[in-house]
Amino acid sequence: MAKSILLTGGASQVGVTIARLLKQSGHEVVFASRSGRVPDGFKSVKMDWYDTQTFANIFPGDPTLSPYHSVYLLCPPFDPKPYLSVNPFIDLCLERGVKKFVLLGGTDEVADGNDTEYIEIQRHLEKKGCRYVVLRPTWFCENFLNYFGESIRTTGAFTTSVATGKIPFVAVEDIAQVGYKALVEEDSAKEKVIIGPELLTYDQAATTLSQILRRQITHISVSKDDLIEIYDAIGSHENSLLVAGLEERAEAGTQERWWTCLPYKTSKMTNEIFALGE
Repeated sequence: MAKSILLTGGASQVGVTIARLLKQSGHEVVFASRSGRVPDGFKSVKMDWYDTQTFANIFPGDPTLSPYHSVYLLCPPFDPKPYLSVNPFIDLCLERGVKKFVLLGGTDEVADGNDTEYIEIQRHLEKKGCRYVVLRPTWFCENFLNYFGESIRTTGAFTTSVATGKIPFVAVEDIAQVGYKALVEEDSAKEKVIIGPELLTYDQAATTLSQILRRQITHISVSKDDLIEIYDAIGSHENSLLVAGLEERAEAGTQERWWTCLPYKTSKMTNEIFALGE
């Protein structure tokens, strides 16, 4: 049976891929977007996480009816307390009859037992007694293109503070496949850890990139403080603290330890994934 699905966070890379899978299967898809920029052929409604009045745009017409079966939750980026916006939105969705939520989380916030912002959203979902799934992918392969692509193209190198830590990079397409199923299928699981097919250091990733691009690509390893200085120099202090913290934990093994879990390991091999950035 076809379902109506709301995807928050606008045209994010996982959200767009989920939307295409849903549309191919005959489901109705609506993006909730602050900017209104969504892929051609999809509907959108204006919603701003920081303007609760826009939440009403999601539910036009009869307030006792919900046009959505499931909602995909992508939290506002770089917000240390996203639950202040997301939890009230969840409450409104439940009032209007939404049946299920799929939250894009991560593996960093739970690997070392830290109580972080995404945990507060999961606790809220649990307290409400509703059906939900938290997607916990390891780090995205597409980060090489999105964050390192320009540097790789222009200098043949990219910089991190992860000298030896291993990461099972996962493709957006594989995350979206799990998210798609979580949105439309009945499943009692409340968390799905999604792990890439290979454990790689950044040096090993650079070797793979060199083979694919047929030129030397180098990984430059720096200290955490040096990484922060690099980001600060380009006016990105907020990002510097976030990235430095994530990379510090990756170097300590928080991503590698997921390899021993019982997750959804993807079938894409590293060469196939990295070739997307050619």
